[in-house]
Amino acid sequence: MVARRPVLPGSGVVRVESLLQQAQDEFRSGDRVAASQALVEAAQAYEALGRLDSAATIFRSLGRGAHAPIGVMELWLANCEKRGDQLEGSQVACELGDRALNEGQDARAMGWFEHAAALDPANDTARRRLIRLSGKPAGGATSSSSNGEPAGRVQVAVGRGTATTFDLEGLLAEFQRGVDSQLEGDAQGHYDMGMAYREMGLHEQALDSFRIAARDPRLALLCHEMSGRSLAEAGQHEAAVREFTMGLRAPGLDAAGEAELRYLTAMSLAALGDPAGAVAQLEIADMRFPGRADVVQRLAEWRRAFGQAA
Repeated sequence: MVARRPVLPGSGVVRVESLLQQAQDEFRSGDRVAASQALVEAAQAYEALGRLDSAATIFRSLGRGAHAPIGVMELWLANCEKRGDQLEGSQVACELGDRALNEGQDARAMGWFEHAAALDPANDTARRRLIRLSGKPAGGATSSSSNGEPAGRVQVAVGRGTATTFDLEGLLAEFQRGVDSQLEGDAQGHYDMGMAYREMGLHEQALDSFRIAARDPRLALLCHEMSGRSLAEAGQHEAAVREFTMGLRAPGLDAAGEAELRYLTAMSLAALGDPAGAVAQLEIADMRFPGRADVVQRLAEWRRAFGQAA
C-alpha cells in the first residue's frame, strides 16, 4: 500500500492544489517517492470533491506498468467502479489478476478474473485466464502487461523494490491545474518549473514555462539559453539557434555568458550542416572570452576538419 502522510490543513480545492504543489516540488527536488504519495492523496481528494475523472487521470497514470503498486491499482479499480466505467475496470481487474498469477497466487488471481468478467462479460483476456486457471496446476503465468514503456513515460520509485510509471502528458495537466494560479505573475516560479520539466525530458512543457518567465527582463537571458538547450536536446536546432541569438541580445550578458551562448550556437549550426557558421561562432567566443578549454579544443578540431589553418 502507498504510505500516508499527515493530513494537510484545508479542504476541497485548496487541499488538492496544495497536494499537487507538493508533488511538483517533490519532483523538482528529486523525491519521487513522496511525489507519488502526494499524487495518490490528490486523487483521493478529487474523489471527495466528486471530480472522479480528475482522480482517474492520476490513478491511471500511477497504475500503469508491470510494477505499479497493488494498492494504487486497487484504488484505480475502485475509481473505475465509482465512475461506472466497466470496460476500464475490467481491464484493471485483469492486470491485478496477472500480477497475482506472477506471484503464484492462483486463488487470488481467479477472484480478480472473475471480477473482470463480471464487469465486462466480453473481456476475452478474463475468459481465457479463467479457462486456463480452471484446468492448470498452481503456478505462475506470464503477465499480459508490456515490458516496454511507451514514449512519454518515466519509471519512478514508490517503495523498496517497486516502481510506478507516470503517464506524464496526462499527469502534467493535473499539475498545471493545481499550480498555474499559484504561479500567476511569478516569473521565478515559471523558470523553476521549466527547469524541472527539462530535467525530466519534457521539453515542450519546459519551453512553455521558459517563455512565460522570459517576460521578466531579469530572467530573459537565462530563459533564452535554457529554451535553446531544450530545443537542441530535442533535435530542433534551427529553433535552438533562434533562442541562442535572442539570448545574445538580452540585457545583462557578460563575456563568459556570450562565449557560452556562442558555443551552444556553434554546436547547433554544426548539427545543421553549417561548419563555416559554427567555426565563426567559436572564433567570436574565443575573442570575447579567451582561453575557454572546450572552445579552444573544438575550434582546433573543426579548423583541421574543415581545412583551415589553426
